[in-house]
Amino acid sequence: MKVKRRRPFFFLDGEPLSLSAVDLARFKLFGMPPSNESSRLKTQDDLTRVIRRDRIVEVEEVRKQIKRYRCVIPVLDYDWENHDVDDLSLHGITLAKRLAQTASLVHLPQTHDLQTKKGVRATYGTAFHPQEFNNSEKFFFIRETILRSILQKHGWSLVWAVWGERELSHKQLERARPGGDLMGLSHGDFRAVHIF
Repeated sequence: MKVKRRRPFFFLDGEPLSLSAVDLARFKLFGMPPSNESSRLKTQDDLTRVIRRDRIVEVEEVRKQIKRYRCVIPVLDYDWENHDVDDLSLHGITLAKRLAQTASLVHLPQTHDLQTKKGVRATYGTAFHPQEFNNSEKFFFIRETILRSILQKHGWSLVWAVWGERELSHKQLERARPGGDLMGLSHGDFRAVHIF
């Protein structure tokens, strides 16, 4: 988009100079004339004869259009490092309080899960935490009818962004070499966005 902007132009004895304000500031501070005007602008005395005139010019400008969204993180993941009396890991996955209240869900005793007031289980969170920190899995399930009613009440959409990458295991690297059935497939990058 073309817009009009005020821009400074510099003149020496009525002749235009191809200088910017930064070039002139450098010359004032360091005493070295800019290379493109070194033949005309040589001394600090020449600098006193430079006149600045601002003119309106048409320039190309890129404008970004930004749309803002208010986001709600629908699922909370509670995890504590210490273990309880029975040496079990303390963790839980549950629906955010605001969403649970919208759907009139109540706590299911002895779990982090929720149920309807009629006793129908609404959510189920489970996790697998082996001793290796980087190898764990967490799942959260909610009844589709309840999820759709929450989204409809608020006029919301659910956006699910999936990203992941995989490398071949050491047992499959031989198959990825030239002539193998997995040639060229040593790494995979997976991306998808789903909107409900």
